[in-house]
Amino acid sequence: MGEETDNPKRDIPHALIYAIVVTGILFVLSMFAETLGFGATKAGAAHFARSAAPLDVLAKEFVGSGLATALSLGATSIAFASALGAATGASRLMFAYSRDGWGPRAFSETSARHSAPTNALTAVVIGAAALLVIVYLTVTTSAVNEFFYIGTTGVLMVIVVYAVASFGAFRFLFFSGVNRAPRWEMAVPLLGTVYLAYVLYKQFVPTPVFPYNVIPYFAIGWILLAVVLTLVRPAQTKHMGEALTTEIGADSASKQRYRR
Repeated sequence: MGEETDNPKRDIPHALIYAIVVTGILFVLSMFAETLGFGATKAGAAHFARSAAPLDVLAKEFVGSGLATALSLGATSIAFASALGAATGASRLMFAYSRDGWGPRAFSETSARHSAPTNALTAVVIGAAALLVIVYLTVTTSAVNEFFYIGTTGVLMVIVVYAVASFGAFRFLFFSGVNRAPRWEMAVPLLGTVYLAYVLYKQFVPTPVFPYNVIPYFAIGWILLAVVLTLVRPAQTKHMGEALTTEIGADSASKQRYRR
């Protein structure tokens, strides 16, 4: 999203920090309320685990159906916002890949009116809608479960992307021949990678119930497909990496000159 932001060096870090802080507080408060509502007992934990919508269950039990409906509407809007954010990010990735020769040229074009990759966004939305229909017809489940199935698959792949990005940042910042950050900051990408590895480990141990015991393997399949594509076109992959590294390196050098 940096190319579409007026001041990306200021706005994107601020957006990331605010998002982490606000959602972190929200999740902690939600888990605290759910733990108190169901009870910090073995029976309460079991009831909690069986509830598809814990806050909805607690709202009906302690307040009434009106609050439960309001929470459901809130959850629906949040799910829509999440899907919108995912579609936005996916379309920009498709745009960038196509621009670098990894997709149809049409996906690398932008709208003259909005300067956004509308072709790539349209393809992402149509593909997502088709996937929803296929899963609904083959699995025959509720819309809520379908959202969780697809969302879980996507989140697992995103976790791998974050882990790879953390490793790449570690190598680029501290082992590329140029000191781009203080040595004490090495702990940040290392701890991030370890934490993400633990989260992935917990997807397999203990074995979750069906279909969540199968979903990680779908994610692994998509990741392996990406690895295969990378190995099939190593020159293109190297070109993309070198271009990105050169761009970031030039930006870092300009910052150093500015500070002097």
